[in-house]
Amino acid sequence: MEITPEMEEVLEAIYMAIEDQPEKERSGVALEEFQPPLDEANLKELRERGDVDFTDSGRVRLTPSGMEQARGVLRRHRLAERLLMDVLDVRGELMDETACQFEHLLHRDVAEKICSLLGHPKVCPHGKPIPPGRCCEAMKAQVEPAVAPLADLKPGQQGTIAYLHADEPEKIQKLMALGVLPGSRVELIRRFPSYVFRVGYSQYAVDGEIAGAVYVRLMS
Repeated sequence: MEITPEMEEVLEAIYMAIEDQPEKERSGVALEEFQPPLDEANLKELRERGDVDFTDSGRVRLTPSGMEQARGVLRRHRLAERLLMDVLDVRGELMDETACQFEHLLHRDVAEKICSLLGHPKVCPHGKPIPPGRCCEAMKAQVEPAVAPLADLKPGQQGTIAYLHADEPEKIQKLMALGVLPGSRVELIRRFPSYVFRVGYSQYAVDGEIAGAVYVRLMS
């Protein structure tokens, strides 16, 4: 039984509902929590495929195969969002609607190339994690990235700040307090002994960790 876009939507909805739970495969989620409700026909077919099952209390959960399918769909969706926003400058509802279409059309190998092109982004424009792919694990980009951390730029290289991302919120807050914001033009001046870059008429010196939190859409 071939999986359909509608079935992928159901898997994606289940994954997103349990995304923040520590034990995704076992915890599950109550059907009444889904708004809009999950399509019963697609849910039944997914159960027959072995992609979902139910706990004794009636909560729906993803099987290992369903988890893999759902992660793939969500990865393609969030990569599409980054591509639309960071490279094509498409935002808002149009970005969301187009990404929903892309997630069902992108082949896995194409998604890997897009991920490499974007510099292996870790989060989508909404701040949600992008599940890593084979290319992220190997870290071997086959094409020049269109978006890269400021720490990877060469002196004199310029671009526009696409987004900020760091494991520690304090780093993001520090950058924002300096006026380093998405959409700003940035130029790397030097890399040693600290990273010195220019935003507008101001220059800043930061360490490698802070420079690595600034993702730049490179100028062609």
